[in-house]
Amino acid sequence: MTTHAVERPINWAALIETFLLGGAGAMLLTKALRGVLVFYIHPRYTILVVACGLILLLIAGVRMRGIFGRSPESIRHHYGRYMLLAIPILLGTVVPAQPLGANVLSSTTLGLNIAPSIDLLNDNNTHEWNLLQWSMALSVRGDQLDGRSADVVGFVLQDDQLERGEFFVARHVISCCTADSNGVGLPVVWSDDTALPDNTWIRVQGQIRETTINGEVRPAILATSVEVVEQPTNPYIYP
Repeated sequence: MTTHAVERPINWAALIETFLLGGAGAMLLTKALRGVLVFYIHPRYTILVVACGLILLLIAGVRMRGIFGRSPESIRHHYGRYMLLAIPILLGTVVPAQPLGANVLSSTTLGLNIAPSIDLLNDNNTHEWNLLQWSMALSVRGDQLDGRSADVVGFVLQDDQLERGEFFVARHVISCCTADSNGVGLPVVWSDDTALPDNTWIRVQGQIRETTINGEVRPAILATSVEVVEQPTNPYIYP
C-alpha cells in the first residue's frame, strides 16, 4: 500500500511574521555588533537592545513552526500592520548609520539649561573639559574663566552671519536617545580664515576670551591650534 505525503498549504501570515520578527532582531544585533547603536541611543541601553534583538529572533523561530501549519491564517486584514513593521526594518537596513551633525543645529539653538555640579564649579582643570562642561561653567562663572585654556573636540558648525575665521565648534548632548538631543558649542576665532565645511571634526586648542561675535560680546575660544581629527567612536556627550 502506497502512502502519499499530504502537502500542507503555506501559512503566509506565519511566513511574513517570521521574516519581520527575524529581520528586526537581526538588524538590531547587527547594529550592536558594528558599534553604531551609540548613534541612536545612550550606551547604557545597548544591553536592552541586544536582549530585545535576541528575543525577537527567538519569537521568529517559534513562529516559523507555523509556516506549514494545518490552519492557514488570513492576512487580508494585516497588510497595514505588516507595512508598519517592514518600513523601519527596511530603512534601518538600507540607510547608513550616521550620527547627528550640524544639519540639525543652528548657532541660536546651542546651549542647555543644566546647572553645573559643585565639582565642576570647583574644578580648575579646564583643559580637560568638554563642550558641555564649558557651556555649563560659562553660564555661571564666565568672568572667572576668562583667559583659561581650552582643549575641546567637536564638529564645525558654520554660520553665515559670522566673519571669516569665525565658526562654532559643537557637539550633541543626549540623555536617552537622539530624540532628546540638544546642541552645545562655543564660537571659535581662528587667524586662518580657511573655511572648514560643516561636520568636519576638529580639535581646538586656545584660550577663552570675551569677544564680540556677530555684534554680541560673549565667551569664545581664541584658537592657537585647529586640527582636523577623526570622528570619535562615540560622537555624543552625556550629561
